[in-house]
Amino acid sequence: MREPRERPAGWGPALLACAATMVAVVALFLLDPVIRHFRYPVGWDAPYYVWRAAAVPVDGLTRLGAVRSGSPLLFALLMRATGQNAFTIASVVPPILAGVVGLGAAATVRSGLRIPPIWIPVIGVLAWVGFGRVGIMNGHFDQLLNAALVLGAFAAAIAFAGTGRGAGAVAVLLAGAGLAEWPFWAFAVAIMLLALGLIGHPAAGTRLAGRPVPSVPARPLLWAMGASAAFTALLFLVHPPGGRVGPSLNRPSLRRLLRARFLDRVRDPLRYLAFPLALAGGLVAAGARPEESAAVRQDEGAAKGLFLSLMVSWVAATVVAGLAQAAGIPVAGARLTSYLFAVPILAGVFVWWLAGRLAARLPGAPGTVAAVAVVLLVVGGFGAVAWQTGRDRVPYFEPEGVREAASAGAYVARFAPEARVDYLVANPHGDGATGGRWWHETRALLPPPQVVTADRFTGPPDEFLSSTPGDTIGIVLRRYNRAGYGRALADGSGVLVAPGVVALRGPDPGGPIASVPPPQSDLRLRNLAWLLPSLVALLFVAGSGWAVALLPMDAVTRMAVTPALGTAVLSIAALGWERLGFGFASWEAVLIVALSTAGGWAAVPVGRLRRPGPPRP
Repeated sequence: MREPRERPAGWGPALLACAATMVAVVALFLLDPVIRHFRYPVGWDAPYYVWRAAAVPVDGLTRLGAVRSGSPLLFALLMRATGQNAFTIASVVPPILAGVVGLGAAATVRSGLRIPPIWIPVIGVLAWVGFGRVGIMNGHFDQLLNAALVLGAFAAAIAFAGTGRGAGAVAVLLAGAGLAEWPFWAFAVAIMLLALGLIGHPAAGTRLAGRPVPSVPARPLLWAMGASAAFTALLFLVHPPGGRVGPSLNRPSLRRLLRARFLDRVRDPLRYLAFPLALAGGLVAAGARPEESAAVRQDEGAAKGLFLSLMVSWVAATVVAGLAQAAGIPVAGARLTSYLFAVPILAGVFVWWLAGRLAARLPGAPGTVAAVAVVLLVVGGFGAVAWQTGRDRVPYFEPEGVREAASAGAYVARFAPEARVDYLVANPHGDGATGGRWWHETRALLPPPQVVTADRFTGPPDEFLSSTPGDTIGIVLRRYNRAGYGRALADGSGVLVAPGVVALRGPDPGGPIASVPPPQSDLRLRNLAWLLPSLVALLFVAGSGWAVALLPMDAVTRMAVTPALGTAVLSIAALGWERLGFGFASWEAVLIVALSTAGGWAAVPVGRLRRPGPPRP
């Protein structure tokens, strides 16, 4: 059975709905940094993402490894394609990815319940503000990228349940999610497996959909998950120096920290504001009849059943993982609650149903006014809470350290460009760990060629001088090691080479060099006016052919999932490009985008060879 062609008029509303969603969500997370004139990305972990993105164009994944390399590869690609620095990209791309998450959330409801295009922005925004306090956007960029691709994969899976098309998109999106962050990829796969098991049980399917439903053919989706699993497993073959691919969960201090953060998060009353609406939304969805569409003949029961199964499985998996975390088993800490998009999605379903009921019961203008009032009240109320709590998201780059690290980079570039340099940076937490935000911040401020050659020394200056090769230069920054800085000046072992910067064994510049302007984000309106539309268009263009080739012919679903496909394809293509030994010059970045886009459109004829109808029981 062939799918009918989409009527041309359907693409206009789809485009407007997706554009409105992107504008609203990006404004939600970027407007405050612009108003407050932030010059650095927000979040505790932002320095970690900045230096990783800056390192990729210099030596690829040599220092990073392939595990959790999705965000540095994507950021580096977008840096080179647009000519922006890592600070600007790390400031503007996360809000755009948040928009991709919102579109994916709305696409799950569209695929399962056939909501009209006008509801895409409403549910897309509620997917974020329904949390009350948005945790992912406080610097967890790997998890954000993973969520953007996982929600797109869930939407594609639901579309597959109704039309028989979309399993290929699930494979691509889950592979990109595994590249971004494999623990939450595994969590997403567990949710999908549980959902398939739930809907595969006839009694469960009947209860979820309110009537007997056609079964969802699980084999194509299992193959899609298996392909993404094989891809994710291969990433572990590319290790960074030292072989570590993540934090050591055996460290008691980290285990205690994860548990404490999780318990703090679940005690936050703002987390539960959307739960009553979500419960009502789940009940509504179980009995709702999806709206008819002349454009796509969708098997309503199977798609709706998988949508509900995914929502139920998501909540159940989160509860189980949360109990494990509360018991002290390290899972993901507070980030588990930040990933529970099922709750705001179902809250959006209830708002859709309630507004529709009011419009039907009160004919004419009163019904329309009542429906609009409900939407404004819910979205505006949740939005006000999310905006106010979002004021806590601030940059953690410290002005004094920023100036000193930039000056140290300028000194090395001018007087010792070929030397090995160790930075004597203390740990701000004082727990003896080798990481630490101060060290990430130091690397983020160095010129890109120095990012991949700089190393950290954790001992005092005298230990550095006695235990390292004689040609290694030590740098001590006053802000990040006040004790070592004072000791090196007091005993004469160091030379003051810039304000707040002491060099051990370094060339004497004949006096402190002048401070240099440190790199920072460019959030000026004249820069954002072209950069934001260009980045959004780039993701849509890169994913356009893949959406046509892999997704059913519903304009809204295709349009909403397209940027997620573009994000996944660009990340995977950047990985392949790097593994082939190529670089990331500006022209190479543009070539990666062009090849990714061309590959999608080249796949369109293959996708048209078979246009299956809805799955049959």
